[in-house]
Amino acid sequence: MESIADSQRAPFTFIWTIEHFSPQTCLSLFSPSFIVESMENTRWYINLNEVAYRFGCSLIREGNKDTGPKSIEIDFEIAVLDDNGSVLISEKGHNVFKKELYRTYLFELDDPLWEKWRKVSSRDILTIRCRMWKTHGQKRVRSTSADMGFACSKLRVEQNSFIWSIRDFSSLLVQQTKILSWQSPTNEEPKITLDLHIYDYKNKEEVNIFPTLEKSRDCNYAISFSISVLDAHGREVDCLIDRQRMEYRKETYLCSSIITKSKLIANKDLYLKNDVLLLRCTFKIGKGFILNPVEYSYSTSSGKANEPSISYGMRKTFKDFRDKLFSSAIDLIESKSETSKEEEKDLSTFSCASHSLKKALKGLFEDGVLSDVILRTGDELFSIHRNIVSARSPLFRGMFDKETKENEIIDVPDLDADTLRNLLLFFYTETVKDLQWKNASKLFKAAHLYRIGDLEDVCSYFLRDNLSESNVKDALSMGEKFNDDNLKLAAMQFSSGESK
Repeated sequence: MESIADSQRAPFTFIWTIEHFSPQTCLSLFSPSFIVESMENTRWYINLNEVAYRFGCSLIREGNKDTGPKSIEIDFEIAVLDDNGSVLISEKGHNVFKKELYRTYLFELDDPLWEKWRKVSSRDILTIRCRMWKTHGQKRVRSTSADMGFACSKLRVEQNSFIWSIRDFSSLLVQQTKILSWQSPTNEEPKITLDLHIYDYKNKEEVNIFPTLEKSRDCNYAISFSISVLDAHGREVDCLIDRQRMEYRKETYLCSSIITKSKLIANKDLYLKNDVLLLRCTFKIGKGFILNPVEYSYSTSSGKANEPSISYGMRKTFKDFRDKLFSSAIDLIESKSETSKEEEKDLSTFSCASHSLKKALKGLFEDGVLSDVILRTGDELFSIHRNIVSARSPLFRGMFDKETKENEIIDVPDLDADTLRNLLLFFYTETVKDLQWKNASKLFKAAHLYRIGDLEDVCSYFLRDNLSESNVKDALSMGEKFNDDNLKLAAMQFSSGESK
């Protein structure tokens, strides 16, 4: 293993780090260009590109901005480094470079290099090193300096995960299909459709999943996906598809048989509680750079720094540069929203959220997109987002902290399906619709149980406004049981004839 210190022997060394890198979500990536003064002020850059499930790493001489000679002869070496600067793999070459001429080396996508890289790269950082020597007649020209250049690029990678609930799974017949359409909440990527098929192959009913990527002309991303089966407790027990790459050039992706129907049914207590198959689907989407590249270079002979786009001061080692760079990097995410002050006054519908936000969150709840935990009551399953529900109820937050370290399904036996649905709808939209005395009473009790003061007030107001001879005793009982003095007083006044 060669140390980064050996790079000092080369007249010029360029080190490029790419943060959030993944072989499955790699786009065509270009490093910042760099000028090599000791090689007649030639200008260069590196291109990393996926080619037929291999990675091509190219050293390219820039054209228009290069003020150097028409051609230059050099030796060069391209290497992939680990976090400590040791070489994982390297390729050497010799070439006469004219402007816009390049030389490419290919690294196999399934090469053990990537598995090794994953183990040693703690932050998903790919480090590429390029060393260059000027030559004449294939003999290296001696140089009195050892210049270096550094650059860092950060990739924008969006990861989305959701749970696909397939009900009545055991009743699915051969050639039957279940379809799920998914699109990122940003709506920037084309829609992905998952088709689950049952096929008869050699007297075995096999389950296959076919992802389809909607065609789009403006494609500048790469997608990888994984699909796993969850057990009755929400734990991943079988990984069906692991980090398969989706290329935007294709439309449909054929997956081999992933599991047999007979295996799922034979282990129904593990896989099919209430005859529901749960699949966790995870998509990682690479979208190119999110930060302007940071360049820094210096000369060990003169100490004179070249003109970087952003300078972090004199850093004499690769480790110094990396530590300084990543301790200084700050991600800024700005979110702006406008809310209206309009409030609905209909007694059967209470709302205090803006219309646009309510609509978006309601869609998130109903579609279950990007959900990360399931609530179960009886035979009903609700795919929810723990961050939203935790923000609304401290009791649920405590349940998530305690029970979902390993489990992704939580049973809620004290609420029926309709009450839990109304409770969750309020969490997402601060709205409850179609209130009647019976469901309002159940919701009032649930709000008290899960410490949701706003919902208690809404239900209490509705109950007080809809008192009748048939329900006043229940109202008085609830007021006493749940310490609601307003409901208790209203019921007492109604019974004595004091209310209007």
